Formats: sequence, C-alpha cells, structure tokens
Amino acid sequence: MRWAAPPVSTCAISRPVAPPPRTRSALPSRWRCRKAGPGAEGPPVTEAESGKFRTRLRLVWRGLVANWREVAVAFCLVVPQVVLLVLGLLWLFSHGVMLVWLGFAAACAGVAALLLRRLRAGDVLPAPPPPHPDSAWGPRERAAWEKVQDFITRTPAFSEDTDAARASVTALVEEIARHYGPDAAEPLARFTVPEALLLAERTARRLRVALLQAVPFSHAVTVSTALWWYRRRGLIDLAAKAYDVYRVFRPVVNPLSAVFGELREHVTQDVMAFGAERLRRTITRLVLEETGRGAIDLYSGRLRIDEAKFEAARAGTETTAPPPGPPRILLAGQVNAGKSSLANALAGELRAVATPVPGPEAALVLDVAAAGRPTLRLVDAPGLRGEPGEAEALASLAAQADLVLWVSAANSAARHIDTQALAALRATLAQDRALDPPPLLLAVPHIDRLPPFAEWAPPYDIARPATPKARRIHDAVAAIGADLAIAEADIVPVCLDARKGLYNVDLVWALIAARLEQAQTRQLQRAFAESRQGLDLAQVLRQATTAGRALFSALR
Repeated sequence: MRWAAPPVSTCAISRPVAPPPRTRSALPSRWRCRKAGPGAEGPPVTEAESGKFRTRLRLVWRGLVANWREVAVAFCLVVPQVVLLVLGLLWLFSHGVMLVWLGFAAACAGVAALLLRRLRAGDVLPAPPPPHPDSAWGPRERAAWEKVQDFITRTPAFSEDTDAARASVTALVEEIARHYGPDAAEPLARFTVPEALLLAERTARRLRVALLQAVPFSHAVTVSTALWWYRRRGLIDLAAKAYDVYRVFRPVVNPLSAVFGELREHVTQDVMAFGAERLRRTITRLVLEETGRGAIDLYSGRLRIDEAKFEAARAGTETTAPPPGPPRILLAGQVNAGKSSLANALAGELRAVATPVPGPEAALVLDVAAAGRPTLRLVDAPGLRGEPGEAEALASLAAQADLVLWVSAANSAARHIDTQALAALRATLAQDRALDPPPLLLAVPHIDRLPPFAEWAPPYDIARPATPKARRIHDAVAAIGADLAIAEADIVPVCLDARKGLYNVDLVWALIAARLEQAQTRQLQRAFAESRQGLDLAQVLRQATTAGRALFSALR
C-alpha cells in the first residue's frame, strides 16, 4: 500500500516509497511549517539541531539548579513587588483615585527628567576617585600612574566602536613605554618574552577570579550556550518593534493611560541612557587602569624576577606581602653617641660591643627577634669622627637600608658632624628616583646626663614639662631636631644606662613599628631594582645546560 502525499501547504513533499522521518525544531510547532515547492525557505530542521536545542535547555536548567539559592532569592524579592503592584493598581482603580496617582507619577517623572537633563548637561559625570597606586611602587612608577589617570580623564567613554577602544589602549601603552624609555628607538619592544607571558598569566588569573565572583552562571554556562543566545539577539529587536506597534494602538484603547505611559517611557529612556553612559565610563576606566598597571609592571622591569620570587614578594594584585628577610635598620651617629647600647637595648641582650672607646671600623650586622615584635636586621655603622670620606661611606650603607635610626647624644652640642653626614646621605638618596627614601628616625640617648644631674625620676612628660629635668630634655630634643631637620614626631629621648634602668626603649620599638610598612615597601623596591641590574650568570648557565641536553637528546 502506497503512502498518500499530504496537501501542498504542509511541511514537506511526499515520496512514493516511504514517509520521511519526522523532524523537530527549537521553535513551536506552528512555526515549523514551511512552504513546499521551489520557494521553500531553507532546509528542514534535522534531528541533530533539535538535539542541540535540548542540550542547551538542559545546560540552562542545570545552571538554574546549581544556583537555586540565587534564583530563589531573586524570586522571593521580585514576586512580592509584582503582587504589590497589581493589587495596588486594583485598589487605586476601585477607590477612584487612579487619576490622582497618575498625576503624582507624572509630576515625579517630570522632576526626574529635569534632574537628569541637568546631570547630562555638558556631559559632566561625577567620576569615582582614582584608586591608590601599588604600595610597592617607587617614585617613577607613581609618576607613570599619574600619567595613566590623566590619560583616563582625556579619553572619551568606550562605545561599540572597538577600533577606537583598541586605539586608546594602544596609545596608553605607548605613553607608558615612552615614560620608561624616552630615548629608545622602539620603546614598545623593551621587554622580554617571559615578562610578557607572566603578565598575560597574571591578567588571565585576575580575569578568572573576577568572572567567578561577579558574573552569575559563569561557572556553569558554556561558551556554546552563550553563542546560541548571542546569535538570537535579534529577538530583542523583534520584541522592541512589537512594543512600538503596541504604543501606536494604545491611545485608541485608553488615551489617558497612553499619555502617562509615554511620559514614563521618556523618563525611562533618559534613565537608561544616563545609566548606560555611566556604565561605559566605568568600563573605560577599569580597562585603562588595568592596562596601565600591566604596562607599568612590564616596562619598569618588575616582571624580570622569576615567578617564584615575584609571587613571594607580591601576593595577587593589591595585597603586598612582606619581602623575604627582615628589613634592614641602619644605626648611624657619632662615636660614643650610644649606637651599640641602643642596639643591645633593642635586642634585649648583649649582641654588639658597647664600650666608651670608638667602635670597630666595619659595620656590625645582627638580627633582632624579640618576642611579640617584628624581626629586624640592625646594621650598626661605624661611628662618625668627621674624617674625609666617611659621610659618603655612610650614604652607601643607607642606600642599602630600609630605615635609618639616627643616634645623637642629648648632652653633646657638637652636631656639625651629624648635619654634614645627614646632608650627604639625603643628597645620595635623592638621586635614586626608582626608590622611596628610607624613613629617618632619631633616638636621643643620655638624657639622664642632662642637668640637674642628681634628678632622675622618670617618666617625664616633655610635651608639658613640669620639672627642670623635663624642661631640659624638651629643649635638647627640640634643638637636636631643628639642627638635623627631623620632625619632633620622629624623635624619641631614651636612657640606655642599665644601672639607672632603660627608659623609652619601648617607644623606639613603637616608632619603628609605625614606620615598618614604609620600610617593607622600600625593601620590596630594592628587590625589584636589584633584579634589573645586569645578567644572572647562574641562570644563563642553567639555560645553556638545559638547551644543550635537549639538543644532545634530539641528535642522539
């Protein structure tokens, strides 16, 4: 028995042998019917396409199930608002106050429209304050970051024109490259391949974390599902056109509702345009800031440290971890000023030679690890005598220090040696634009030797001195601070005589702890600067050995 062909208006043409296999489509059944004959639009939907659609539906369902808590929260928040809106409109209509509410809504919409127009006047939008630069950056990096912020203020918000956005990003990278290589022939190419790979890896890691934390369903929706929705973005335009048709015929049904609806539509469009503009500006700032950070790290040479050292020095993007090893604290001052006694007092036990005669010529280095206090590496520099060349030698030691603790005796008025050495030290440190200068603190020992000599009854309030001893200590601290150009907040008077009892050593510890973050920042800057100096011959030897082994294995 032969199978009879269906009418021409159905979905397919019959064959004389057997009925064709039934197909399914992603669209409803009433849309699957195609006109038969030469004018048919496209091939029939296959079972493979139908299976892909079902697969996408399952993926979406799995995403909803995997995030059922978020879906439930959204449902619980949205449904009461919708129910309240419907019931409220019914109540207004039943009590005859619908027109009053519509008038109030129109007035609010008009005020909102005026405020939005004033905000949009001149295209001036309040910009968020720029974020602070990386705490491990030096003066040169901070100057580059200021150029990034200035570039962002001069750049218009990104639009759908990807070429303009790409040009802005390229121009920013070129500006940062010229900042670090103003005389280079090709400043854009002043980086190594491992640096570029490490930068790409860090950027990809940050992007992955941002997606997982801020984008719903990013861990469940596949790329194929996203592409499927993107290809059907035309449905949004179709819905917008249908709504425009509804707006045309709405005045025929209810003219008053149509008038208020158009007012609401106008305000809504202004709000959406305003929000879209702010969103574009925010995206522009985020993209350019991330680009600027990456360019600064790339062209400053900070990525030349191998990955293990880099991750040990900087954990993530914003959080700076303490560098390996304790900060270096340089103890400097004249001979017999009390440097070694202060080192012993900070250490809690005798670690350095402390005698009334001049100390050894070489600087003494000792690690101090007191319980409940940060570990420090004290460098006790040779005492100053005013001899030629010693100020320059001390300045070279200060260049390798993370904090300078100057020691000047309260009972000594001869401070010209201190002022000359500090002037040379400051001049040397100011020449290095890649590093922040180390914090400078001042300890003033021997306050117990100030007159009246028989009085020693600590503690003394030198901010409001009430006794002759306190006034003499106050005057000595003020005079020494003025001569050495050190702020009073960075000065601590101390007594280091064990027979009279240590006094204010805890305040020295507290002052060091308050400047410890600055010291660790400088230590990290020194680590980056030292990594850029010259070639690592040991690393080159390891690379050559590995390459030779690989070549030998290939030729064997």
